[in-house]
Amino acid sequence: MKKKIMFSVGEPSGEMLAIEVIKKLQSFTDGEVFFFGMGGKKLQSHGLELIVDSSDLAVIGFVEVISKWFSLKNALKKMHHELIENPPDILILVDYVEFNLRLGKIAKLLNIPVLFYVSPQIWAWGPKRISRIETSVDKIASIFPFEPELYKSTTINVNYVGNPLTEILPSSLSIEQAREKLKIPTNRKVIGILPGSRISELKKHLPILKKTIINLYKTDIKLIFLVAGVSNHSVKDLLSSWVDNLSQNGMNVKVIYNNTYQIIAASNVVAVASGTATLETALIGSPMVVFYKTSSFSFFILKKIVKVKYISLVNILLKRKTVTELIQKNANPRALTDSLINLLNSQKQQNNQLRDFEEIKEILGKKSASQSVANIVLDMMN
Repeated sequence: MKKKIMFSVGEPSGEMLAIEVIKKLQSFTDGEVFFFGMGGKKLQSHGLELIVDSSDLAVIGFVEVISKWFSLKNALKKMHHELIENPPDILILVDYVEFNLRLGKIAKLLNIPVLFYVSPQIWAWGPKRISRIETSVDKIASIFPFEPELYKSTTINVNYVGNPLTEILPSSLSIEQAREKLKIPTNRKVIGILPGSRISELKKHLPILKKTIINLYKTDIKLIFLVAGVSNHSVKDLLSSWVDNLSQNGMNVKVIYNNTYQIIAASNVVAVASGTATLETALIGSPMVVFYKTSSFSFFILKKIVKVKYISLVNILLKRKTVTELIQKNANPRALTDSLINLLNSQKQQNNQLRDFEEIKEILGKKSASQSVANIVLDMMN
């Protein structure tokens, strides 16, 4: 009889991780596994039968979560029903913490083994989350080497499996190769822009980025701007009108969908919305400035509960500031313009960042995260 594995994945970044695990499990089991659960179209194309389509469930910030409350509640209800009617041999939760902790608790009450892939960030949120995690998961597959130590006083089994980006990212991607693929001139300066993938993020970031691009264009009319987009109808509609307005005013702005890594590699410097993209940019090896803005209410709450000094994964891993972070009121066109110009014109700053990015590669190591997770899954099912 086929083994049944349920995934719960709420965002595009989580989909990438789940896909790699599914590939490994398929190769280890000769296809004798049935995958189902919550995910997006990419996961579906790799063999996951969708119980819930998570394409429009990616949210961040307290105000944004409230706006999606009924959709999230309905998704949890569907997944709960599936756990009862079609219980899997294991439930794999991928990031998407608040939703997945609720689902994990339900599964544990039904005696279904639960693996959480990507540890909830107790290093950022403080230890109060640990009691919730203990009632929601059996094992955690951690993607940062410092995390297992944080769980030593708990009953949770935590393993550092390696960081998935080290195997997902292209092993070598030169600026020349990337520009050739994107048909970008090799003799022009390029600024990459990673504005975020969620609608709520884009609505906050695009007005800032528009004014920043206008400011930068005034300093050098030969600059090329490459903007990373995801193939989502709502995102495409938002970016389309935004870039049309800039292009009509003579600025060389190109939105490229589903090719973020090439954009990063092709750029002299990158403006990155805080998140996994900061680590992707560091591992590919492009100098960056990090920015982020959320609703005033969300930021007020976050200031009260977040325990870390830095917001970007790059600075957090290094335990020091190597990339500029422009957050909330500091995430404004003038500050972002000045930071990007300073970085673009300073070979010393760029070299310092690139040296520190090599250190990050050493910190993360070379483990295959997907293979480690697949091995844990097989062990838990047996």
